[in-house]
Amino acid sequence: MQATGCVIEMKKALKVSVWIGAFSDLDDLIEYVDIRYADDGNVSNDFWRDIGLDWFDDDFREAALIEGDDLREEISEFSYGPSFADDVARDVEAGRKDGENGMIMLFDFDYSAREHGAGSGRVRFLGGYDYRR
Repeated sequence: MQATGCVIEMKKALKVSVWIGAFSDLDDLIEYVDIRYADDGNVSNDFWRDIGLDWFDDDFREAALIEGDDLREEISEFSYGPSFADDVARDVEAGRKDGENGMIMLFDFDYSAREHGAGSGRVRFLGGYDYRR
């Protein structure tokens, strides 16, 4: 598997790109981000397609439902979450749409050249945030 130029150009250490979307349950979210292998050896993923990527190393991807009362605490449960939870929670609370209950994060990836709030299929890009290890 080869990464596309798009992925290489967007790789950036200590940056996390965050999307939010509406999912019926955790299984729906997992199915959306999981890789599928075709008989011809190609891989695909609905999330990649929606945001315009051909491939991404899923070792640097996390996804979870965010449905509790303490949004900051839920974001803190992501890897390195305590270092960016306040910023992400602020942005979610400022513009969260009804039904948005799933969050997807790509670590060491800077998608922020794209328009914030832009919808892509089932998700919209929330923003790019710095994090600390």
